[in-house]
Amino acid sequence: MEKKSNGKVIFITALISVISVLVLVVGIFFAVRIVSSVNSARTVSSVNSAKTVTSENNLDGYYENDSFWGRTNIEIKGNEAIIMWKGSKYVGELDPKTKTIEFDDKKLKYQVKVGRLVIENDDKKSSTKDVIFEKKDKEEAERERKKQEEKEEQEEKEEESKSSSSSSDD
Repeated sequence: MEKKSNGKVIFITALISVISVLVLVVGIFFAVRIVSSVNSARTVSSVNSAKTVTSENNLDGYYENDSFWGRTNIEIKGNEAIIMWKGSKYVGELDPKTKTIEFDDKKLKYQVKVGRLVIENDDKKSSTKDVIFEKKDKEEAERERKKQEEKEEQEEKEEESKSSSSSSDD
């Protein structure tokens, strides 16, 4: 009886080994296919980027930052950046290789993090290290800005009417 059970154990062990080897071979096959397709995609991507002038990280879009000085925004199209900062408009250029943005004789490093454009702060007096810009829809951001301005104007008018009515009561 013991010989039959040994045969079963050997058969089951051999079957498990064969299945494991098959799984390993199939896994390696798919891994090689994926790696080769990624490498070929990189090659195609590098060829395409050499043909056209576009930013490497697909940064195209509108980015906004609510700061102490008001809203600052950057609009990126290809390697060109239009920057509105403290009421002044600057036109700059992105360099995807060095990950820098150059405008107004400044060259600042940038990073892209989950829909955010993070630019190093060159102001040595400032306590903040980086300036973070959120990616937004330009038209929607402009509508929000108008709504906020109208709301602030309405609040100012209400305060003026309250202060004028309270002073007339005296």
